[in-house]
Amino acid sequence: MKKLIFLTFILLIACSSSQKISKEATPIEPVDSSSVITGEVDTVSNYYLFDYINSLDSSGYYTLLDSIKNNTSSDFFALRMAYTKTGDYTPYDSRMGKLYDRITTLLDSAAYPQATLLCDSILQHKYVDALVHLYLGYIYLQTGDSIRSDYHYDCYDGLLGSIEESGDGRAPTTAYIVIDTREEYVFLDWYDLEVKSQSLLSEDGYSFDLLNAYDPVQDKDFEVYFNIQIPFGYLKNPDKFSFKNFE
Repeated sequence: MKKLIFLTFILLIACSSSQKISKEATPIEPVDSSSVITGEVDTVSNYYLFDYINSLDSSGYYTLLDSIKNNTSSDFFALRMAYTKTGDYTPYDSRMGKLYDRITTLLDSAAYPQATLLCDSILQHKYVDALVHLYLGYIYLQTGDSIRSDYHYDCYDGLLGSIEESGDGRAPTTAYIVIDTREEYVFLDWYDLEVKSQSLLSEDGYSFDLLNAYDPVQDKDFEVYFNIQIPFGYLKNPDKFSFKNFE
């Protein structure tokens, strides 16, 4: 598993992840998704995961968030899914692109304190943003805080790893489950794959993105499926939505 990705403005160097920020432990109440995701996704369908997702609620998100910060859980799949039940979940927020651009501009000029403040403000409302954790990992690496750098790189890997664990991306029935389309691009960038095209399709009452990606190392194209039922459900009814077979 790769720890870092290349961004247009920086070349990140490898760093260890043996330590994380240590805080007072908080009991974990939600069911650990490891009892649902075994590490070997059903080769026929991963639709059963939506039964687990539907069992989560917003209170579970905040409990999980405390446990992630306290290093008493690494259940990033449950964290991402429970986040979609909170009032902060806005998968089609057009402001995010501008915020990312602002952060990269600050990093280009080595304005690390300002970039840190902006990243922290985003995480207050969207702690599941893998790209922001990547930014913070880089910032703390550059400023000599290896413990916080390792922590945010681990969050970055954990969030993207939880996408990888949800499917294999080879077919709609085993598509990677994402909570917004930005995750698709960050995930493929994690593998140094370049997105060439994107198309929308539906099957079995679910919605999917099919991305055609190019691997410059193998000089090969790949088709990768992402299940976007969750963000599409929000788009159809942002106040209350179902993850399966909604009208």
